[in-house]
Amino acid sequence: MAKGIGAPATRQNQRLEVMLRSGLAVARYCLGRWDGLRDEVVRLLSEVSDYATSRIDLELVAGCLATAHGEADDALAWLRRVTEAAVEIGAYEVVPLAAGSWTRATLALGDVEGALTCVRSLVDVLDAKGVWASAGWAVPVTVEALVDAGRLTEASQFADRAERELRDLDTPLAGAATRSARGVLAAAGGDVRAAADDFRAAAQRYDALPAPYEAARAYERAAGCQLDHDPDGDRGAAALREAAAIYRRLGATWDYARAASLARRHGVGLPARHRGGRRGYGTALSPREREVASLAARGRANKQIAQELFTTASTVEKHLVAAMRKLRVRSRTELAHWLAEAGSKDSGFPSRPARARPWS
Repeated sequence: MAKGIGAPATRQNQRLEVMLRSGLAVARYCLGRWDGLRDEVVRLLSEVSDYATSRIDLELVAGCLATAHGEADDALAWLRRVTEAAVEIGAYEVVPLAAGSWTRATLALGDVEGALTCVRSLVDVLDAKGVWASAGWAVPVTVEALVDAGRLTEASQFADRAERELRDLDTPLAGAATRSARGVLAAAGGDVRAAADDFRAAAQRYDALPAPYEAARAYERAAGCQLDHDPDGDRGAAALREAAAIYRRLGATWDYARAASLARRHGVGLPARHRGGRRGYGTALSPREREVASLAARGRANKQIAQELFTTASTVEKHLVAAMRKLRVRSRTELAHWLAEAGSKDSGFPSRPARARPWS
């Protein structure tokens, strides 16, 4: 795809170029090549209003990255919309990755019933269209959702079906996905040693593809089971460090925080890293706060800003409140005056000096 983008025929065909770039964004996400990917997706989304399939690809990546960054509201908004839109236009091959990521984000919020809704969306498409070739992205988390809902028999039946359907297909994810699903079932049955072995084997297969984000999750699950089985052994700690290293390299801050919490509970040391995952901006505005503040100062409503930045109104509100607190302004009018005075020369807009009675 990368070579195709630079081909003369592509440069003369905007539709083809957009399709290749959006497809490449999905490939970069799956392969763990996330550096600069989020900015690329935001840029491309402004160019694909007339290309429904490409927009679905890009919103899929946006939702998956939001999940990895712990932006649950954004993730749910993106991934539900992508799943429904893909079904509506017949882009069924996208549904497993979208529905699987939607399920994962929903489970992260503790919404098991919501996760079952995601699972039903996936199973309906698998039943009707048989798109098992791409189902590997969703198999483990589907089994996990069914287990969390107490539907152990249904979870086991789905895992069995996935193995049958994927057995004769040329799909690289199949072996890793089904082994990971077996790990979920083993853990649910209380056999943490077998679960650790299943997750570790799955992680190694994901690693070999490469599918690093899936590998990291499998390493993390292996570590949790291994540390429960043998708290003083080295294998669990090694798997956890491997998971944390991958999360850190990808910039998956939410996942890293979860892995770090597991490490603390078991006394596993992780390499030193920047606290909190993302860069700390102190009293200066973060890049996203700066974008939101600038648009708000120009008179945009939160909903308009959300549409322009491809996020949700609630996330815009959060960034706007943070920006106004840092700049110590009380209204959008005052915000506009302050930004006009400060200009945009400083990449982080320094905060206003503290008042005697800080605004809160």
